[in-house]
Amino acid sequence: MNGFTRHITLLGSLLFALSAPHALAAPEAMPNADSTSVVEERAKVNINTATAEQLSALKGVGKAKADAIVEHRNQHGDFAEVEDITQVKGVGESILKANLPILVLE
Repeated sequence: MNGFTRHITLLGSLLFALSAPHALAAPEAMPNADSTSVVEERAKVNINTATAEQLSALKGVGKAKADAIVEHRNQHGDFAEVEDITQVKGVGESILKANLPILVLE
């Protein structure tokens, strides 16, 4: 096999491998109809009882926002609705939307 043919063969093999990543993936990495979504696997977070540490695990919520949520709850009482978390300074609609599937009140 000459150099040109060897390069074409190698290129063809590489293109095939890149076009079919599922063929190279480990079986546990491939999605299937029975798998649950990441959202369903995440634990529910009760925004009326969660600690600042638990709240800081939410998407888009760091230590400062988690502390603000706890402080707001201490000053104003429990949230009546999950959406009320947006009353906390720094917690907007995007954070609510990112975490809505796991936020609960009880």
